Amino acid sequence: EFEFDNNYTLKQYIMIFKEFNGKANFADYYFADYYYSKILTIAFVESIFESNDYKDLLELLSYFKNVKTVEFSENDIILSDMLPFFTLLFEMYPTINNFIFCRNRLLPENPQDSDYENLEECFKLMIKYNLKNLNLSGNLDDDNQSKILGIMTGVFKKSPNLVSVRLDSTNIIEEEDVFKLLKEFGEESAIRHVSFEDNTIVLQNP
Repeated sequence: EFEFDNNYTLKQYIMIFKEFNGKANFADYYFADYYYSKILTIAFVESIFESNDYKDLLELLSYFKNVKTVEFSENDIILSDMLPFFTLLFEMYPTINNFIFCRNRLLPENPQDSDYENLEECFKLMIKYNLKNLNLSGNLDDDNQSKILGIMTGVFKKSPNLVSVRLDSTNIIEEEDVFKLLKEFGEESAIRHVSFEDNTIVLQNP
């Protein structure tokens, strides 16, 4: 596992990798390449990114060829704004089968139609590239919750490979939304595990 150290910037990490690769003899280079190939998890936790960092993010990730799990948690980023980045990420890494996006946001405040469309396209990319486990804990927005869950069910119920979705949070979720999601996932999708831990589900008819 490689966890991004917030004491270094993305550019500093890239410079370190480039400098090592430039100076290394064949044995060192072979060992480094072997080491990088063994990294299966890349985690960015509490790292604050701007949109102009995404190119550097992709360059940093390019050193790790066999990544299976990518995590972005508490980064002050918005999933729907990152469609171009995720398009390139999943194209570069068809090996990714676990994606963790926690305690960020799925949509900006006061989202426009284009934001919902971008969110849907992000979810479709995950399905296209055969994601198996998706963790979206801590992201559900009370104001847009029903619409977000509607987009999820519309996309994920068609997935032949997605088996687990985590929606853990501290939100209040309406009964109608929960059972619609469970019903649609259960009928058509490959999903076998849905987690709502730490949510409050409001039952209209207990």
